[in-house]
Amino acid sequence: MSFATDITGKDTNIYPVVVIGESIYISTNSTTIDGQYYKPILLSMPSLKESIDIEKTRKYKISSLTLSISLYEVDGERFNESVGDSSLINQSVDIYWISPTVTQLGDGTGTEGNAKLIFKGTVLRYSHDDDKASIVVEDKSQSIFHKDLPIETMPLNQNIPVQSRGNPVPMCYGHVDRSPVVFGTGHKELIVDWQPITSYEENINIFSVTEGSLYMHQDSHYINVFKADQYEYQPITHSNPKIIFNSNNIAIFPETETELTGDGGTGSTTATGELIEPELKCADSSKNISLSLTNPDDPTWGDHDTEGFTLTEYPKTIDAITDGSYDVNNIELHGGDQHQTGGETVNSVQHLADQILFYDVNVGNILIEFKILYKFLFGDDDDEQLMIKSLLKLNLSFVPQYDYNKDKEIYVTNFAINGRNLTNIINWVPTEGSDPGGTWAIVMSNAQTASGDWGGDSFGRHWLGSFYTITTYPSAYSALNELFNFISLGNGGNNADADLNIDIGVEKNGNNIDSTLHIYGELNEIDIVRKIYATKIFKKDYYANIKGRKGQNEYGENILLETAPDIISHIMNVELLPSGAGDIVAQNEEAYSSWKYAFTVASKKINSKKLFENISSASPYIPHYNNLGEFSFDVIKMSYNLEDIAASTRIEASDCISWSYKRSKIEEIFTSIELKFKIDYAADEFLETTGVINIDDTDILPVGSTYTRDYYGLEGDDNTTLVIDDDRGKYIRDLNTANQFVRWMLLWHCNSHLLITVRLSLKYIDIQVGSLCSFDKVMGNVKPYNIDYGYDADYLVDGTPYVGHELNGQQIYPIFMCIKSTKTLEYCEYTLCQLHNLSNEYEFTEAAWGCRQQAAWNYNPEADFDDGSCVLGSSFIHGDDCPLQSDPLDVTLFSSNPTEHDINDPWVFSDTVDYGEGVSVHDAAEAYWHQYVENKDDPAPDPIILLQTNCVFDIQGHNLKAIYFSYYVDPGGDQDVFMKEHLITQDPEENDYGSSIGYAIPIDQELKDAYISEYAGGGYNLKWKLKFVFEYDATDEFGLPIVPDYQYGNFYYNFKSDLFNAGSQFPSPSTYNGIIQTNSEGDGIYETNEFDFNLLNGLFDPGIWNLEGYGVQIKMVYKFNPVVENVGEGTTQFERSIAQQNEINIHFTGQGDVEGDIGDMNNDGSWDIIDVVMLTQCLLGGYCHSEYGWQGDMDGNSAYTILDLVSLTNCVLDADCAEKYGAGN
Repeated sequence: MSFATDITGKDTNIYPVVVIGESIYISTNSTTIDGQYYKPILLSMPSLKESIDIEKTRKYKISSLTLSISLYEVDGERFNESVGDSSLINQSVDIYWISPTVTQLGDGTGTEGNAKLIFKGTVLRYSHDDDKASIVVEDKSQSIFHKDLPIETMPLNQNIPVQSRGNPVPMCYGHVDRSPVVFGTGHKELIVDWQPITSYEENINIFSVTEGSLYMHQDSHYINVFKADQYEYQPITHSNPKIIFNSNNIAIFPETETELTGDGGTGSTTATGELIEPELKCADSSKNISLSLTNPDDPTWGDHDTEGFTLTEYPKTIDAITDGSYDVNNIELHGGDQHQTGGETVNSVQHLADQILFYDVNVGNILIEFKILYKFLFGDDDDEQLMIKSLLKLNLSFVPQYDYNKDKEIYVTNFAINGRNLTNIINWVPTEGSDPGGTWAIVMSNAQTASGDWGGDSFGRHWLGSFYTITTYPSAYSALNELFNFISLGNGGNNADADLNIDIGVEKNGNNIDSTLHIYGELNEIDIVRKIYATKIFKKDYYANIKGRKGQNEYGENILLETAPDIISHIMNVELLPSGAGDIVAQNEEAYSSWKYAFTVASKKINSKKLFENISSASPYIPHYNNLGEFSFDVIKMSYNLEDIAASTRIEASDCISWSYKRSKIEEIFTSIELKFKIDYAADEFLETTGVINIDDTDILPVGSTYTRDYYGLEGDDNTTLVIDDDRGKYIRDLNTANQFVRWMLLWHCNSHLLITVRLSLKYIDIQVGSLCSFDKVMGNVKPYNIDYGYDADYLVDGTPYVGHELNGQQIYPIFMCIKSTKTLEYCEYTLCQLHNLSNEYEFTEAAWGCRQQAAWNYNPEADFDDGSCVLGSSFIHGDDCPLQSDPLDVTLFSSNPTEHDINDPWVFSDTVDYGEGVSVHDAAEAYWHQYVENKDDPAPDPIILLQTNCVFDIQGHNLKAIYFSYYVDPGGDQDVFMKEHLITQDPEENDYGSSIGYAIPIDQELKDAYISEYAGGGYNLKWKLKFVFEYDATDEFGLPIVPDYQYGNFYYNFKSDLFNAGSQFPSPSTYNGIIQTNSEGDGIYETNEFDFNLLNGLFDPGIWNLEGYGVQIKMVYKFNPVVENVGEGTTQFERSIAQQNEINIHFTGQGDVEGDIGDMNNDGSWDIIDVVMLTQCLLGGYCHSEYGWQGDMDGNSAYTILDLVSLTNCVLDADCAEKYGAGN
């Protein structure tokens, strides 16, 4: 029997015990367990509650407990007195539940006599008034999760820059491409994490150029810091001009210390001690670009901004072409010019060519100019004039608005439009710092042209130091060919698939010439990289492109920690758990192995529990501590199969006390979801979005799903949309993970979930939040909302069986997760949430359920999965029942456990009955079960199997009532016999006679006198013996007592003398004598022979027997061999057998010197009420011996009892204390 079996019945008789710290033991009952006494001062046992918000936050909650404790005095002490000066705060609190068969706290599992550990926590608050104390206990998770993360904080000393002092040291997991870092000692380093990271990453930009791992935040933009060739400034020239990336920090200054602490012109401070901040060479690819439109050759046109620049989707803004995306943006640009000839008659105009010129003047802008080349004939002589007219200038300005060295030119190193790399066709100064003179440009044209003089200055003459034309579109200019299509001159254009169409025209307008420009098509994105020298670098924030903390895989290889369980377990082990607490092991679900998480905690600490909730709310995992302080990773799987259902805790409907149903809130139904993710730590805003994903998008639901919005009253394609823009997106930076999470969330929220609240017996005490459960059948045989949730539920689709039930086109499983738990001493109550298929594939089954145990009566060899229905013959054996009244082999022995069942009943089967040749009692019972019980609508009673092996036989009923030890002086002749008798043990209801019995007899004055008495002749006539007292309960057929005859023997004893030493070896018994029956005091009295005390002669030492602790020991072993005669029917049961060997140890103990008279507690030479009060108090407080020695041991038995108080009280009342206990008495 065990706790586990005790709680299977209806009447459990459970009570709690509480262990606080290492010295406080309390309970609602007065009880002793494994030698430890528990004071009955716990007023009640509060219920244990835990819950999880499974829908959104993953917030896990274990309610704190309040223990109410009486301040009633027990054993001379109140609870607050036992606490003493201790605050109790943070003391451990373990709560166990005790059942009748529990003998020890043990391992707390509730097996093999061990108690059931039900709660582990720590004291949060302790208070009390005059009547009771109140202790608020929090669960273990609170003692772990009260910490804020990151644990490490930057020091407050002077070596740390002001902006870093007291700030958290960053904590980074996963790949964070812009992870915040903080300045370390003397601005010499940037701290990345206090733990080693996996690696620094270098981004490859769209120009296939590798960027460094460090970024400076400037003007709401990130600029990349060059790794090498740094610190080009005066007055310092460093010998190691590079940035060094270490395992958890970035050294941003040279390693040579003198270069940082010098004076004047050779160090990093001025002669006056002012810190000189270096410059950092950076590559700026931010999109802080301004755009303006100009028609420079027409004064009436003037400067035009975006008024002439129209974006179809984003009118009058350039945000769309600098937002980092390459989404289509349709544009239209218009330009034009009118040439006035000054009165000359224009005869004709010929359109010769169109040009696009790209300028890089290296002063912070790029110009893209659109021109027309034409000639016209004028005058009477058809004079010819060639013209180049500028129709529109697109001016891209990228002058930084942040701190940089304005004395150095800004160089455009890369340039692209619509992702087409134009770096090779913009003209930048090849050698930095040189000036070849003139204006440089690259020209794209749709016809062959020539360089040189194209007319006089009045006609807008342009000089180009280097002038290239494009007619055949060589490969070097393929990007331009893909970008621009000239559709002028009627030749259809150079590339009909180009992004932008250039339509330029010219026509005679009287004596004027009008030129027009129309640009239309896609201008999606502009990318640019320029090199600058940043200043005031100590006042800037920095970010690193890193893969965060590393762990190890099963092969000992370093890996990036990026799954939710890996990250959480690492935080537990490194940040939260004390050293030596043991590692939390990550439990990754294979289906979610590709889900990657990445985040940094830097500028502000976060509560560790909140951090775990945030991570898990963006994942399928539920990490938590339970009531027992055990940490686990529960997971909501995408799909569940029959093995999962079979492995779940099976709840039998017959065990359900009460239940109720409801569904998750209709407000939680969503048919489309958008997740914003990838937080920008500088701007505190999300950079990316999954876009809105709908439930009917491809591959969300399985093929053939009949899901419809109409089920929830939504018309047509109407959606209920959830936009996730909260903390969940802060832990995801990977697009695949974001999309997978949204799909998972859609499948969770597209239908409501069945919620069952069920009250069960304590048999189901091991269910906890996160546990998976199933039911053997629908409770009450009424399907809630027409849902069949029995473990073996299935449904057909086109003849194929699928697991569970179909709800609005979605497969739902007959398996539940516990999301709320309440446990009391009487019952358990759980709220269970039904789980759905969160994948795009159905879980089907052609498997059969049934019993797979071959020994079972209903074994099904065709079953694929065990359904828990096995019926074993052993379950019908009544182990406490004997089918016999007496032992057939010894009629003197009778059954102590005869059955109350009638063997003649058809459902009772006994191995004392012959069921035919070759038919055992089990065969007969199984045949009955198949015929009358199995699968019957109105089954007969279950079979009862009785076996002779369960019989317990013993002699006619008898009980050992008491054992006495007596010593006496027999002087012989007619002189009176002096005898003193000690009751060694009594009350068979409370004492186990099968174990050793110890008793202390004081070497008091009476024993001393008897030993040295002149009548004793030196002790030779001092005798001792044992007396055993039995009582009978057997009667004959007429109701008269039966007095059995007994024969006894096997009585041994031995002696030991010395001051008692712990662990000393006692000699084996060597002296034999018998035990005989005597009727001198009535039937049932049995005594040993008399033994001479001279056996102790030489062991007793009157010289030292007054020393406290001096002692002599008699060890005795007795064994009864009963023989019963003349025993008839109708015997009664006995309580115990004493046929085994038993042991008694008698200790003769020295009392030590007593200062005054016995009972004179205050040694004032008199006996009065004060002595009574003092004895009363020390008895209640349990300190009599430590305070008074044996001063108050009135009967000299080396023990303080109520009898001592009675003796003292009587002698005080009778005024004869001096006579009885005074000196010489």
